[in-house]
Amino acid sequence: MRAALVRLITSLALLVSAASLTPLSAASADPSPGAPEPSAARQAGTAQAARPTRPTTRIYAHPRAVTIYGKARFSYGSDRKGVRFTCRLRGPGRRTAAFHACPSDSPGSQGGRRTFTDLPASAGAYRFVVRSWIPARAGKPLILGRVARYSWHVFSVYRPAPRNVPRPGASFNRPLSPSHQKISINKMINTINAMPGYRQGTRSTCPWAPELRPSTIRITVYSLTGKRFAQALVAAHRRCVSVQVLMNNHLDRNTDPAWRRLEDALGTRVYGGGRARRSFAHRCSYGCRGSGVLHTKMYLFDSQMQSGRYNRVRSTVATGSANMTFNATNIQYNDLYTVPNRPDLYRTYLRTFNLMKRDNGFAQRLIQVRNGAYQTTFWPQDRGGPDPQMQALRSIKCTGARGAGYRGRTVVYINMHAWFNSRGMRLARQVRRMHAQGCYIKVLYGFMSFGVFKQLRRGQAPRMTVRRTLFSHNGRTGYVYTHFKNLAVSGRVGNDRSANVVWTGSNNYTNGGTHYDEVSMRIPLRSAYVDYRRQFQYISKRLSSAKYAIFQEPEGGGRAPRTTTAPRAIDVPEDEAYDLPPGTPVITSPEVVFDENGEPRALD
Repeated sequence: MRAALVRLITSLALLVSAASLTPLSAASADPSPGAPEPSAARQAGTAQAARPTRPTTRIYAHPRAVTIYGKARFSYGSDRKGVRFTCRLRGPGRRTAAFHACPSDSPGSQGGRRTFTDLPASAGAYRFVVRSWIPARAGKPLILGRVARYSWHVFSVYRPAPRNVPRPGASFNRPLSPSHQKISINKMINTINAMPGYRQGTRSTCPWAPELRPSTIRITVYSLTGKRFAQALVAAHRRCVSVQVLMNNHLDRNTDPAWRRLEDALGTRVYGGGRARRSFAHRCSYGCRGSGVLHTKMYLFDSQMQSGRYNRVRSTVATGSANMTFNATNIQYNDLYTVPNRPDLYRTYLRTFNLMKRDNGFAQRLIQVRNGAYQTTFWPQDRGGPDPQMQALRSIKCTGARGAGYRGRTVVYINMHAWFNSRGMRLARQVRRMHAQGCYIKVLYGFMSFGVFKQLRRGQAPRMTVRRTLFSHNGRTGYVYTHFKNLAVSGRVGNDRSANVVWTGSNNYTNGGTHYDEVSMRIPLRSAYVDYRRQFQYISKRLSSAKYAIFQEPEGGGRAPRTTTAPRAIDVPEDEAYDLPPGTPVITSPEVVFDENGEPRALD
């Protein structure tokens, strides 16, 4: 009992001694009665403060997602001061690249820069990775920051025909001269082949962002059956060029092998994934903006590359009568007028193209835009309002010319593929009034109703010639004819007494010309007038006739006929009150379509 009492006293003495040796603090003191316990959040914050935070790494400057240069500069940084950086570059020939020290701007800074040179072009992507880190200090461990990554491609530029820059001005094919048949189509193919692209481009590596595409090609045509032309477009698409083609719907993949190839390579959908696709081959549904057919012929070329070494074709517009078909080269006389390096004119045509590619028919309004010397009209036209083709004719004054025309009178050349219907008659009457006012007028035609012909040729017309350009070997199929839709004037136009003006495009003198998708460019340049006058004179001398005849052309881009329509008489509208002269040849060609007046529909 005594021993137990001694042990108890000894234990109490030790406890008192230990308490006297321990200092009292807020952390170790017992909480006062009623004080709350520390919260869980406060405990977590205390634990986080005990752990060092990892610095964040950011890349502030880097090359474009696609570049054609073998140099890449990076600027990077961190949200912490006093950090250091490690980085690595992976890509062609660098698969096992390890992290290594990357430079900082200065000791204690928050950023750095790194430059790589002589990076070879490759289909594979390069990937730059950088990490910030804080060195170990006394009592503190090394802290690794979060990494930042960036991937990009280095491509080389490829153009099959780097020196083929389109010549400005007019180009004409001559179907009866084998060496000159393909002048216009070759000009467009050579321009396509001159558009810069990426040699390493593939379906997966070509950039989708418009600003990263090397070049763009936008085309609208009535017919596209040229296999070489389609092949050039497919090759451009494969080198990452944006190729966008709109065509009328009278041909399809089953009747047109060239179009089938375009559809297979480019696809048919204009939009996908909530944005416009890089390339497409789309058939408009009975016109894009208008109602009836897509008849506009325009060819737009531009390159986004900054270097003039690669960017030889910029903001280029070509328009006229030429489709890309066998018919357009071997049977028809056609024109294309090219205007390079005109950003304002290019934007005008591009805006209309972007309206057309919607293919909704809801933008049926006449568009007329002046870009410097050039003025462009895009149909369809709202109901009512003046006819731009009539306005062009009425702007011509027949006397008072100075330094142009012939002996003070205005000279007018009209080279028109299709001229009939009530609209054609109204335009013919205006031409007759111009003749009565003193103009010299010369007309070449392909399709012309007999009523229009008689209107132009009635009575005495000493200063007017009207000549046919359509001829047939077999009495059934026309083998040559003009496809121009052209008006060339020298003399007094508007207030200009020494004007030289050309109108050219796709708009025929027919009723359909007001509500189809059509285009016409006004070119007030003497060089253009001289070129078109020279071609008019060539056609007149090469093969033309003053004798009236009707030859109905084959449609659909010169395809072989599936059926042959039997020859028939043409019903002349009663309001024209003319009868065809005895013996007038009426020759029907394959797949011809007659309108409500019994006249041939000429669209190609």
